[in-house]
Amino acid sequence: MTPFILYLLKVNGLLALVFVFYFLLLRKETFFVAIRYYFLFGIVLSFSLPLIQLTKTVYVEQTFDWAQLLSQTPDDFVVEAPQSFVERWDIIAKIPYVFGFLACVIGIVFSRRVLRLIRHVKRLPHWQSKSEIKVDATTKEAYSFWNWIVLPVNHQEVKALDTIIQHEQIHVQQKHTVDLLVIHLVRRIFWFNPLLLLLEQAIRLNLEYIVDQKVTNQQNSYDYQLALVQFEQTKTTSLTLVNSFGASDLKKRIIMLNQPKSKTMRKSKFVLCLPLAVGFFFLFQLKTQAEVRLVEQELNLTEQESVKEQNQPRVNVHTLGTVVTDDHTTALAQKEEADLPAETGMKITDEDETIQLMMTSGSGKMKIIRNGKEITAEALE
Repeated sequence: MTPFILYLLKVNGLLALVFVFYFLLLRKETFFVAIRYYFLFGIVLSFSLPLIQLTKTVYVEQTFDWAQLLSQTPDDFVVEAPQSFVERWDIIAKIPYVFGFLACVIGIVFSRRVLRLIRHVKRLPHWQSKSEIKVDATTKEAYSFWNWIVLPVNHQEVKALDTIIQHEQIHVQQKHTVDLLVIHLVRRIFWFNPLLLLLEQAIRLNLEYIVDQKVTNQQNSYDYQLALVQFEQTKTTSLTLVNSFGASDLKKRIIMLNQPKSKTMRKSKFVLCLPLAVGFFFLFQLKTQAEVRLVEQELNLTEQESVKEQNQPRVNVHTLGTVVTDDHTTALAQKEEADLPAETGMKITDEDETIQLMMTSGSGKMKIIRNGKEITAEALE
């Protein structure tokens, strides 16, 4: 598995962990602003943590056996089999290029959608000469995007129009569009991760919790909830890239508005993220690198001689017409020490003739025998 594929798996695993941690521990808490930053930092760290890798070096001593190396024959070496066409193509190695191409296409489509939405909002007419508030004649949904607030075509019939404008102004002031664009792009790129859809819904709902809490701190909570219910009956399909007044689950928003505020001590739940991050490092980002230290094995004299005997050619020695190998040199030396006459020689054989050189150990005289006949000194002259 290539490092790029491992990186993608780690990023998606961390993004899924961000949602699971929220769903299990933070979903019912009311410190919504802290949860918003939890989501943002969680997304950023999901992409950055897999890039950080710690290396632990372990030293291993290994004995280098020269005798085994010298005794190896060509048959001991492994010859790799030729690779097939599929193996040479290496499909796994092409995955980063395919994914990069798809990510570029998704990024281009996403950018075009954002630019198209910006151009659409800019062309809308102003409401009561206020440039930041527009009126969209194509929808019955009130929403905000970046620095603009967009009112529906039937805004004159809406009873709680001031409440809607107040609601959307908080979205604009706190730049909630950034949160929506980031998570929407991430979900589009990692389209194969189903948990990212739930994460996007959780982020969108938490942004509405933040605004609902701000509005109810400035006006009556009952009137605000009534305005939400009345607007729910007339709204249309919400846009995906904007903060809509009635976009999220109305039932959950009303329940959370009546939820008692969480105690400050309950924010200590965020500390539980640290063991998860440390566990991730130890499981996936701590790389153990083995460094081999070679220790040469000393060969004793006997082993060295045996290696030499296996690798050097043997010399034939003839004694008195009998072939004697160098294994008998010790016996021959003992015979010479006992002053026993002995003859040693060398035999050279060719296709046409055979020549023997014989020397007597006692007298030191040399004989030359050619094809079985002794050649005298006179013949040599």
